[in-house]
Amino acid sequence: MGSTGYPTTAEASNAEFFQQDDGSLEARARRVQAGQLNQASDLTLDVPNSKDLYEAFMKAIEAAFYGHKTPQEALEEVVIFWNSRL
Repeated sequence: MGSTGYPTTAEASNAEFFQQDDGSLEARARRVQAGQLNQASDLTLDVPNSKDLYEAFMKAIEAAFYGHKTPQEALEEVVIFWNSRL
């Protein structure tokens, strides 16, 4: 399998590496990603306790994914946690 990377700037998305198409799935994925970069958003949380909030969110997703909680239970618990920290 070849190297997979994705552009992080609009300028980088125009580089040959992200535009070439050798018919592989990886090349196709790079081209799609490069073409959609202008629609990307920075979802970094700039709030106090962001590390704790993210960790609680990920634990809730894992609990639901592995069947330890229903998705609704996991969501409700993480909402309570987030509301107590924001």
